Amino acid sequence: MTSDNGYMDNAVRVVLPPLTYEVEDGKIIGPLRQQINQYVNESIAQFIVGDLDSNSDADWQEYLDTLDRLELDTYLEVEQRTYDLVR
Repeated sequence: MTSDNGYMDNAVRVVLPPLTYEVEDGKIIGPLRQQINQYVNESIAQFIVGDLDSNSDADWQEYLDTLDRLELDTYLEVEQRTYDLVR
């Protein structure tokens, strides 16, 4: 892949296979994905506009703590388990 600016010449292409979740995992992953994505997107905006300070250890720790409360670890476990099944 090439481009006028040359950036894409050095890009690494990683294509993940489509994931099909087990029924129980699908019940778990949907709500978690929605909550985590919403929080991450809102937080990115807050960091960009300065409502949260990316240089503040307290703001960053609160961001990480909130991801923990949103069960990011469970989300990642389900994603990894499902990915491992298709590999």
